[in-house]
Amino acid sequence: MKNIFLLGLMMALIVACNSSKGGGTSSASPDQRSSQAAQVADTSTSVPVEATTFETHIATKGLSVEQETDVQKASEIIKQVVATQEFRDRILNHTVNGVKTFLNNNGLSNEEIYQKILDAADDNSLTKDNIMNLELEVSASSSGSGILFQIVSGIKKILSLFNLFSSATPAGIAQNLFQMWLGNLGFTIPTGSTGAGSVQSVIANLIGELGKKFL
Repeated sequence: MKNIFLLGLMMALIVACNSSKGGGTSSASPDQRSSQAAQVADTSTSVPVEATTFETHIATKGLSVEQETDVQKASEIIKQVVATQEFRDRILNHTVNGVKTFLNNNGLSNEEIYQKILDAADDNSLTKDNIMNLELEVSASSSGSGILFQIVSGIKKILSLFNLFSSATPAGIAQNLFQMWLGNLGFTIPTGSTGAGSVQSVIANLIGELGKKFL
């Protein structure tokens, strides 16, 4: 009887020991797994929130119904492109003669140029509102043809209607609109320059290139 009692006691001690060790594994609760997944997701991308919340506000006057539709499609393409990782990476990694920089960069680094685009403190808003603001107006000339004005801080600037709609695709129009807007951020192409390597030319072309994926 005594042996049976000792055997039972030893078995109880073994079970208790295994229970305290937890079998060598642990199981996270659903909440813990969700938190861990969120942490992984947070570090899997480096696109800032402002890239995904970037908006466009393009006020127009005098455009035809077809032109209005083209502008709206182009606006959506711009937002989709700005939200991509590739747009960010291509700007941050752009080089001129092996150096990460742009020409005509107003003394800004690639990172600062990217952030300036996301801040969107353009000449029409003057605040970091994360919105691309443009005002466009078409008026008829004395010859009956259309003249496009870009309105910057209440001042009309004559532009070429042909240049804006020179591309038959919304991605091409998005490229033209973005190049126009980059000028409102202070990035310009010097007179007589081809614009190669400049902020205004390179990034506008990037909008057109990546925009083809969203047609």
